[in-house]
Amino acid sequence: MTEPAGLAPARRAAGLALAWTAVVAAGPGVLTRDGSAFLAVVGVALWGAVSSRPGRRAALLDALFAGLGWSVLVVWAAYVWVPLLLWLGPGYGLYQMGAGAVLRRLRRAGLSLAFALPLVWLGLETLRGLVPPPFGHEALQLGHHLHAHLWLAGSARVWGVGGLSWVLAAAAGLAAELASRRRLPAGAWVAGLAPLGLGVLLAFAIPAPASEPGPSVLLVQPAFAQERKQFGDPHENRRESIALTAAAVEAAETPPDLVCWGETMTGFALFDEELLDALRDGYRPPAWRSWLTERVVDAQRQVERRLFLEPLREILDGASILSGVETYQWTGERVRRGNSIVLWGPDGERSDPALKRFTVPGAESMLGLERFAFVRDGVHDIAGYVPDLEPGQRTGVIELTARSGREYAFGAAVCYDNAFLRPFTEAAREQPIDFHLVVSNEAWYGHSWEVDQMLAYSHLIAIATGRALVRATNSGISAVVGPDGAEVARLEAGGADRMVRGTLSAVVPVPRDREARTFYTRFEGPWLALWVIGPWAGLLATRRRARNRVATGG
Repeated sequence: MTEPAGLAPARRAAGLALAWTAVVAAGPGVLTRDGSAFLAVVGVALWGAVSSRPGRRAALLDALFAGLGWSVLVVWAAYVWVPLLLWLGPGYGLYQMGAGAVLRRLRRAGLSLAFALPLVWLGLETLRGLVPPPFGHEALQLGHHLHAHLWLAGSARVWGVGGLSWVLAAAAGLAAELASRRRLPAGAWVAGLAPLGLGVLLAFAIPAPASEPGPSVLLVQPAFAQERKQFGDPHENRRESIALTAAAVEAAETPPDLVCWGETMTGFALFDEELLDALRDGYRPPAWRSWLTERVVDAQRQVERRLFLEPLREILDGASILSGVETYQWTGERVRRGNSIVLWGPDGERSDPALKRFTVPGAESMLGLERFAFVRDGVHDIAGYVPDLEPGQRTGVIELTARSGREYAFGAAVCYDNAFLRPFTEAAREQPIDFHLVVSNEAWYGHSWEVDQMLAYSHLIAIATGRALVRATNSGISAVVGPDGAEVARLEAGGADRMVRGTLSAVVPVPRDREARTFYTRFEGPWLALWVIGPWAGLLATRRRARNRVATGG
């Protein structure tokens, strides 16, 4: 195979602009609710055809257009904190710049795009997902574009989202190679189409774990605008949520086992006993938490008991209530502030908090920099608060006792966690669980496609782990996704599924065998290792082949 001809910067820029326009348009919620796998393949094929060719400013243009394209896909981040785009966009561009460099190296060594493109795309995509924020993230991998195509997405039970990315990247590599050559060897056709055939076979041959009806849930979605949720009267917000809950329980044909509110919807914070003891023993919080006193803790506990639990106990009559809530815990030396999920049983006893695993850099956490006074003061002057939330080290698992007396265990995740697969696979791997539950507040994003992206992630989380996923949000999309990735129920009103007020009752499917785990849940580590080493194995193989050609005079 001859080395591909060079490409002038102007033509490269035009090609990359077209490629990333297609990739952006393919995203869930952009043109259609579920997104377009076909457009994703077109975009990646165009990127491969352009980026595989050498030329001046190749790396710079790869980074620029990938960064711009990704900034459009995650433009919703600006609603939370505009500087988030400064690391989401350019950061993605740097990964894509590396992918382009490796692709050109493989292409120069004579490897067909049908082989090289899927190796490179999947390798760099997986690496990006393994690097923790703010330097990496799992969000919107290529395979997520297949979330609604269950005849193929079902194969994620075996090879995860990465396997689906391989299917689309292989097809894109074949298309890119076809665009540059009239005739292809049989190996190129196999490399481009075999993953698709294998994916369909796996999806049908290995079904989701057998399930049965589990607990009945009631999802409460008040649809408060972000300004109201963040700055409004918490007592009024809570009263309205309680009234919405009461109306739904009264109208329900079957009393719920579990009522779910969204992220930090209680209107009060929780403080553990150890923190209260520390305050009594003379602990003095740092300057930015000078408000934290025994009096404040006592007042918040009064709100929890008198204005939350007592009204709800009369309404729910035997059901449990779950909500996102801000928590403060004493570690023995300092206070740990978390964005958590807590369940209150029918008797008012609450579970241990399940902390959010991935905090949003700059908006929820300063990655430890908040401990420096000049950083805290500067951020406080700009934002009006100090982002000092700390992530949980593992996914919290909460026990629920249904009205029937049967006990269920579910993995609990908060908002941004939904964009990652590992918190859910880890929970399913470490102990038997019956389903996943996510509480979220997406009012930041209004009607944007961020919520469609979240549903795409949720579908594949359910498929990859073989466990249903419940999404309880303040503003949408609230839904229950079955263990096979099909939606059991979605809250809609007047044809809209976001920023609408309402409630959703559903029965959550649970596995008949709690010990049953999908192949991907059990072997996630080896799969990720395989995806990451792929490009480097390709480079090594082509270098050896080149040395052999030199040694034999070929």
